[in-house]
Amino acid sequence: MIMKRLMMKANEKVVIRIVDDDPAIHDSLGLIFDMAGMIVRHYYSGEEFLAADFLNDAGCAVVDLRMGGMSGLELQQKLKSAGCGLPLIFLSGHGDIETAVSAMEEGAVTFLTKTVTADKVMEAVGRALEGRRREADGVYALQERLETLSSRERQILDLLCAGLSCRAVADRLVISLRTAECHRTSVMRKLHCAGLKEFEALLPKLSK
Repeated sequence: MIMKRLMMKANEKVVIRIVDDDPAIHDSLGLIFDMAGMIVRHYYSGEEFLAADFLNDAGCAVVDLRMGGMSGLELQQKLKSAGCGLPLIFLSGHGDIETAVSAMEEGAVTFLTKTVTADKVMEAVGRALEGRRREADGVYALQERLETLSSRERQILDLLCAGLSCRAVADRLVISLRTAECHRTSVMRKLHCAGLKEFEALLPKLSK
């Protein structure tokens, strides 16, 4: 069950989303990304982006902070609430430091002004994609560790993640409590996790 959730798609395409209500920004950024050989998707509002985009496609999004309708920060919160880890690069024509700080605290890659150079844009996109790649590397590493578990250990891990206590696991599998606890310790050691909570904290990101 857990192994299935962590499977990654091979050869994922990298997509750059532009979410801005200014057509001129779409033209200028689109040209930069097209020249770099990137796949570009254009959205003119946060609502359109949420309704039409395939959020699990690898890549990142360049998002205007202030748009008609849903703001960039509101879009960020909706993605966060949905458990979506898509990297966001915020763009604004306003030098709003307080808003920029809020965006960064919520996990944005960086904050750029609309007068930014092409080199700075590509540098920010590079950081976003590198962060995404590191996350994917973490998925593969955890998947490899999961594959070292015995069938009994995988069974116990699934039951623990389902909310059963160690004693309940022992009763379910008709084994002693000490045996169940030893299996749990072995599982956490093989997964390089301090405990079940640490492992469960990884699942929302790793299961995408």
